Amino acid sequence: MKSRMAILSKFLCIIALTAIVTSTDLHSQGSGELSLNVPSNAETVTNTTPEYNAEEVSQIEDQIKDANERGDRATASVLERKLGSVLPPREMVTPVPDKAIEFDNSMSGEEAGDWALGAPVITNGEVNDNISQYHRQIEMKTGEDGNIYVAVNRLQNGLVWKSKVEVYRSSNGGKTWISCASVQSSSYYTYSIAMTVESRDNNNPDSTRVNLFFTGSASSSNTAAKLYFATFRRNGTGYYSAHIADPSSGYSFHSLSAVSDGAFFSSATYFGVVACESDLTETSATRFKVFRTTNWGSSFAFASILTGGVDYYPSAQFFNGTADEIWIAVERRVSQSEKQIRLLKTPWSVSSSFSTSYITTGLYKYEKPCLSVKQNNPCDTAMITCTRNNIPVYHYTTDANTAWVTNLGITSSASQNKAFTWCTSVQSGERPFTVLFATNDGQEVSVREYAAGSPALNIQFMVNSYPFSSVISPVCVTRQTIEGTISMIAYAGEDGDNAYCDSEGHKFISLKLLPQGLYNPASNSMTASDVVSIVIKDNNAPYLTIDSVSAMIEPNTMTTTSAYPTVSPVKLTSLQENNSYYIVVRHRNSIETWSSVWVPSYLDTITYDFTSAVNRAFGNNLAQVDVSPSTFAMYSGDVNQDGTIDGSDLSLIDNDISSFSSGYLLTDLNGDQFVDASDAALADNNAYMFISVMRP
Repeated sequence: MKSRMAILSKFLCIIALTAIVTSTDLHSQGSGELSLNVPSNAETVTNTTPEYNAEEVSQIEDQIKDANERGDRATASVLERKLGSVLPPREMVTPVPDKAIEFDNSMSGEEAGDWALGAPVITNGEVNDNISQYHRQIEMKTGEDGNIYVAVNRLQNGLVWKSKVEVYRSSNGGKTWISCASVQSSSYYTYSIAMTVESRDNNNPDSTRVNLFFTGSASSSNTAAKLYFATFRRNGTGYYSAHIADPSSGYSFHSLSAVSDGAFFSSATYFGVVACESDLTETSATRFKVFRTTNWGSSFAFASILTGGVDYYPSAQFFNGTADEIWIAVERRVSQSEKQIRLLKTPWSVSSSFSTSYITTGLYKYEKPCLSVKQNNPCDTAMITCTRNNIPVYHYTTDANTAWVTNLGITSSASQNKAFTWCTSVQSGERPFTVLFATNDGQEVSVREYAAGSPALNIQFMVNSYPFSSVISPVCVTRQTIEGTISMIAYAGEDGDNAYCDSEGHKFISLKLLPQGLYNPASNSMTASDVVSIVIKDNNAPYLTIDSVSAMIEPNTMTTTSAYPTVSPVKLTSLQENNSYYIVVRHRNSIETWSSVWVPSYLDTITYDFTSAVNRAFGNNLAQVDVSPSTFAMYSGDVNQDGTIDGSDLSLIDNDISSFSSGYLLTDLNGDQFVDASDAALADNNAYMFISVMRP
């Protein structure tokens, strides 16, 4: 037993932590409060004692995983018998294949939109926004394969389908989206979805599996909704789907939250789902059903958690500790004027036992919680975001639930117009938590990054490119990249039209430049537009390519735009947030040209002007094409793109002159659609000066 002095010391540390949070975050985030972890006067305490040693069970389950991964079935069988002797009899269910579920992987592998085209579309089509209390219609996860996955619950489409859940993935941070597969039914409606993404073998990308949980009801009001499951590889193969469970009589399943221990195991993985079960009046006591599979969905152990409260919107996460647990943040409806955030903890090995932490207090409406447990080993840090009277706040623990600091404001604004929050985290990094909050008018999603207990980074206001649905919550993920943590959001468009994403890792670039032969001094413009390649290079040898994009040069302004359609500026996808790079420009018949200096990337839009002075290019490698205004251009004449303008280029030009060639040709340096003496003269002059590429 701990001494009184030790307990007093810990309490003083907690008070000091609260004081630090209050003093550092008062201006931008509001003051933090120490949770007293006591129930409201109107609540009944209903904790139940575990019926077995959860710590021992966790250890045996880990040993079984290790034995199976070694291929040692004999040891695994012994451990499984030992586990059976320790655990009380558990309820098991074997999913039953359901012919009403249709699977479609015909679009697997096809891209669904490119950010460089100015349209960050995940999928075209309406997202289900028919019942506003089910605000989670989009799920977003980062896979162990490094890809981003998004599941979208589509709006019913007349007689074609009542239910359709589509899954997409992106391997390049949202630049392009690829269809994995979809499941649909013409028999029932789906209003709740949840997803995990697990890799059976991290060395085999297509062993990555998407595991979908979804509800199905014959009624559009979601009554008597059943629980279903589908799993398939990311390439659309290895499909299996089934009906898992029916709700109790008079009840419905809804508000699903998937959970997995995959962050801690590279191959063997257990996963499951927490489902809210209620009579849909939103005023009577609810229960939670916890389902977990140890064999990739062939069977599920399940248990019911009866909290005695009116609890909604479960947000579940796996907690890796001495005894592994599932943590579930819920919105507890104490009365019409009071809603609180409660944290339920139940054994990972599936049990009806649970304990409750009473995170918030006071006559406020805390609503729609989102929980993120930082998946470090062992887990110790967690964050819950929610709204308090429509103002976004967060609560956190850094000591595995011993104490919670609560009511920290996410934004300095006191305006009560926020409808949703979301949070997510990665295992490490200076700012491992990403938090978003969204206005109730569907106009603005804003993002902050945190390390729990430290001041947040500045708010990135209105990161969404389009208005969003006011009844579907935007979601986010935190990506761990070589440059640190990067935030990404996904959301349904206005009125549920389409699903979009935006990412802070995507930047714009706007260059001013021109090829020498295309300049018209009479108009201080180009004779024609043309395509260039923009290459971003690391600033240290060997100057690796970090990003690249094609762009058009607009003739009148001589600035770059996206190649198609004409949208300026051009979008990049792989730059670090705070670094500096060389900019390299390549044109089909010009000398490759490097920026003379490193160009910083901390701004959203990177700008650089190659035309304003000769020293804007590395080695002063530019031709002056005008005196008033003073204008510089990339040297023209490197027809064969070998880095030097010489006789080999002149020979190609002479050959096309002899054959009276015309059209869009490499040898047409001045863009007049004819290859003639004027092109030869330009190349000859540059060859005489021994013009070649100049690099660091």
